[in-house]
Amino acid sequence: MKKLTILILTLTCSVVMMAQGHGLSIGIKGGLSDWKAKDVSSSSLGGYAGLDIGYQCMWRMQQEIYIGLRTGAGIAYQTGSYTVSANSQFSNTDYLGNQMDYSIRADVKADTKQINVDIPIMFAARIHGFALNVGSRLHFPVYDTYKQELSNTNVDVYYPQYDIPIHNDPSLAKWNTADMKSDGNKAQPMVMLSLSAEIGYEWALHDWYTYGNEQYIGLQLFVDYGLWGAYSKNTSSMMTVEPITAAGQMPEIKVGNIADAGVLAKPLTFGVRLYYTFQSTDYSGHGWKRGRR
Repeated sequence: MKKLTILILTLTCSVVMMAQGHGLSIGIKGGLSDWKAKDVSSSSLGGYAGLDIGYQCMWRMQQEIYIGLRTGAGIAYQTGSYTVSANSQFSNTDYLGNQMDYSIRADVKADTKQINVDIPIMFAARIHGFALNVGSRLHFPVYDTYKQELSNTNVDVYYPQYDIPIHNDPSLAKWNTADMKSDGNKAQPMVMLSLSAEIGYEWALHDWYTYGNEQYIGLQLFVDYGLWGAYSKNTSSMMTVEPITAAGQMPEIKVGNIADAGVLAKPLTFGVRLYYTFQSTDYSGHGWKRGRR
């Protein structure tokens, strides 16, 4: 495995070094963010703002047509709000030895704020000023807070030994008013993968006779859609109840955070990217014939 990893890295470095052009860019991004998933019943748009530094290696196909790879790093701040339906099913045994099957449901609204470090790995194309980047992006949250609120709560308890269902009885499970609203951090996955696209146009800032050093300013529309995420911990039941150990005890429902609901709310961000890029091009080393722009 170690030898394979070294081989892949060696081939990647070789491909990059063989590129006919190497460029750096710096860009600012602004737009909106949203959360999407099959378990998200509703969501509200939030804000998005970011800064990125990119590296690209390009190959010239023909006059004014280039293809290559783009990577780099960025940092972005985003806010958003979404509501999911959380369900918890588990069994307890009371002090008399009776099995109690709990089914607890609540709508959970989460208001989130995040700062993510992003790493893009994208295919890049430049065609007569038209600029396209398509690929994937890794997101690593370095700041992740949330405020959540529960509503439309429901508790069902079933005694299978007696075939008795009981609905919303506080003596078997009592909601704590203080837990209906809470806040915390690390509600989102520790790493997320999204499908990303950037499309727009670049304007040359250099003269047509500039040799080996090109500069551009570009404007692109961008969109990132979350595909997958990995939590730093195993999800457990978001809502639990301690077993009844004595007569007259009124057990409270313990509420965890939104991550324990087992729902991956997929981020969707979109907006505008403005950037400046400069590229060093090895015309002589690759036998290019430079034409007028």
